[in-house]
Amino acid sequence: MKPIDVYITVDAEFNINDSLENPEQRSPIGFPSMARVDNGRSHGLGFLLDTLNAVGLPGTFFVEVFCAHYFGPDEVKKMVCQIESAGDHDVQLHAHPCWRYFRDPDWRQTIRSIQKNDSWAGRGESALALLNEAVDLFEVIVGRAPKVFRSGNLHVDADVHLALSALGVPISSSVGLGLHEPASPALQRWMMPILSHGVLELPVTSYSEPKLLGGERVKCLTVIGTAWPVIKSMLEWAYQAQSAPVVLLTHASEFSVEQSGQSNEPQYLANIRNQERFQALCHYLKTEGNRFCVKRFSDISTDSYAFGTTENKHYTAPRLAGISRAISNAWSRF
Repeated sequence: MKPIDVYITVDAEFNINDSLENPEQRSPIGFPSMARVDNGRSHGLGFLLDTLNAVGLPGTFFVEVFCAHYFGPDEVKKMVCQIESAGDHDVQLHAHPCWRYFRDPDWRQTIRSIQKNDSWAGRGESALALLNEAVDLFEVIVGRAPKVFRSGNLHVDADVHLALSALGVPISSSVGLGLHEPASPALQRWMMPILSHGVLELPVTSYSEPKLLGGERVKCLTVIGTAWPVIKSMLEWAYQAQSAPVVLLTHASEFSVEQSGQSNEPQYLANIRNQERFQALCHYLKTEGNRFCVKRFSDISTDSYAFGTTENKHYTAPRLAGISRAISNAWSRF
């Protein structure tokens, strides 16, 4: 059987720190919220890069750019420089529209009367101007145009794909059923790629998890939200089913916890359980390299994968997976 492609993706974003909801007390936190240093050791971006590099795997880092409206491009460049200097990793475009409220110097006053909108979906033709702004910022920060886009909150619709096509961005990874179900049935995919207005949409992998008292919940494949036995089981299922590519989503914040203290200058403590989970995943993918091929999103072309109009299979986790994950995550706090 053929190896299954796997993409380890990181949404690399600064911490807005609840500042739009509590403007009098809170302020955004820049690069320290990605580094997450405790006693000279990074439990955020540095941990991610060190873990990937230890086994020679590439990661794709979707760098949020609208935060430059508050911090300026140079603060975001710190993150990009660390990623690019660490190895053969990929840097692509991520954007949360909510950061654009900081363009107003008086945002602490004006934000109270604004109906905030952090969604990319439902913007109609204005999605083009918004995306053009994001692409321009990315070029300033990274020094080149993006090839791949990931929307904030995994909200996407046909207008976003039309805008991507118009701006020459051929690939998106902005669908994640476990976080948000797109309005269009055509975009409601667990993991199968979609060609939408000339843009290849490669979803964040989603799966179903049975509830203890019946029914099921839909979840995205993440480090913080998926126990290691379930991650491994899903990978085994994907290989046996010869499924579509597996796309895992994670964040630097998943590998440490914020200690109580100054709300704008938090202290960080390692989340050992999540770190061990990510290390186990990377070791497994390296060891099983004959069955799983870890790639960068920039390696993809629009004809890399077959796509269809229907998707008739997805992974379902074992019935007690939710309890196992909850116990594991609770234990990591102690």
